[in-house]
Amino acid sequence: MALQKQAEEGSLTAKRERLRAFFDRLALDETLGANGPRASVRADRALASAGAGSPADAAGLLTGLLRERGIADCVEQLVEHVLRGGSVEAFLQRADDKRR
Repeated sequence: MALQKQAEEGSLTAKRERLRAFFDRLALDETLGANGPRASVRADRALASAGAGSPADAAGLLTGLLRERGIADCVEQLVEHVLRGGSVEAFLQRADDKRR
């Protein structure tokens, strides 16, 4: 039991580190910025679908934002792209290109 608990704690720590790295990369992404009220409306709708008022569900929020743009790619693909050094703008552009 102790080994299983250690493994679970290690896995949780790895997930936290990965999430922190993702948000650190997002903070450095110069392509992200306020795009006026329209972006705010999209974010509000995505927050509502992610369960605003409850504990934050980053995956749910990001999924909602992707769906608002009509993008079927999953959040994990976005995270991988950003962690490999890509920008959110490049990810969104690639997804838009795939839809055409």
